[in-house]
Parts: sequence; structure tokens; C-alpha cells
Amino acid sequence: MASFVFSFLWLIQLLAVMNAYAQQLPDFQAQTISELESIYFDDALGGFFSVIRPCTSYIDSTTGKVNNSLGRQTSAQWIRTAFHDFVTADVVSGVGGLDASIGFETLRPENAGVAFNDSLFFFSFFVNDRVSNLPHVVADLIALGTVVAIGACGGPNIPFRGGRVDATGPGRSGVCEPETDIKTTLSNFAGAGFNQQDTIGLTACGHSMGG
Repeated sequence: MASFVFSFLWLIQLLAVMNAYAQQLPDFQAQTISELESIYFDDALGGFFSVIRPCTSYIDSTTGKVNNSLGRQTSAQWIRTAFHDFVTADVVSGVGGLDASIGFETLRPENAGVAFNDSLFFFSFFVNDRVSNLPHVVADLIALGTVVAIGACGGPNIPFRGGRVDATGPGRSGVCEPETDIKTTLSNFAGAGFNQQDTIGLTACGHSMGG
């Protein structure tokens, strides 16, 4: 019961942040926030939020049902999807970032595993007639999923910002793998805007959630 109360209070806090942010945006961006707010808040008990409560749950994309016997965790998958999507960004040139290009990159060896297709398959159910004509759909859903997952699993309250433009094709490769040497790892992370401390924290602790 305490966990549910905490989750609901956190939900209200996120809603307040999203409302305040939407009031400062142009109409088309405010519409995006409104739709994402509806996805998260109105459908919270039966959709977007419910599948990661508790945070250790796994929703099996092949059946649409919770299956906790496979050693997988949906909240961790959502976070991993966001990370693999944005970590190949080049912040100096402004190329890449959290743009849903991961949807075109799941066959790359650096993106092995079911996490990305599982996540994108789930998010696809929230792309409806109201939002399909907007350029800010899947990337914002990935971002929202990350905010929701971290909050639902006891992490900090991260302010949500919408308005990302979805990629229309794959981005550049460069997600570091276990065998990637330190020099290359630091260089790749630096390209995405991370310093050495960030890199160590993400690589050493990044897989502590969800295995």
C-alpha cells in the first residue's frame, strides 16, 4: 500500500511539471505534451504505468502478459533503449540524440537483445490518431518511459521535456560493447557529452538494474 501511495504521489508531481512546461510552449508542442500527459496519467492504471509496477515486472511482448520467469525487467529495458538511442550523439555538431533512431538499428551487434524491440513494440500501442500526425511521438515516448521507469523504481524525480523530432532512418553506430577499449569508450562517451566520471558510472553501474 505504501508503495502505491508513493507511486501515485510521484505521478501527481510529474503531471504538475508537465502542465507547467506545456503552458510555456507553442501550440503544436503543447499538444504533444497534452497527449503524452494523457497517455501517462489517464491510462496510468491500465497501461503505460501499470506494466512497471512493481518495477521488477516484465511484460512479454509475445503474449502481452506479465512473465517474471525470464529474468527480464521492462523498466530496465526502457532505460536501456533510451541509452542506446542517444549515446551515439555528437553534441558538438548537434547530430543524433534521443530521436528514436534505435528503431532502425536493432540488427546491429551493439544493439543485441530483445530490450529494444520489446520496448518499441509496447510504445507503439500509444501512437494513435491523435498523435500520429505529430513529428514528436516515438522519441518522446522513449523519454517518457525512461522518466517513468526511473521514478517507479525509486529513483529521482526527473523533469520531463517533450518536443523531440523522430528520426526517419538509422543514426551513426558507436554504442560501446564489453570488448571496447578504454580509449575508444571515453572518446565515444565524450562525443555524447559525458565526462570520465559519467562514463565510469554508466558503464560500471549501468547494468545493475535489470541484470
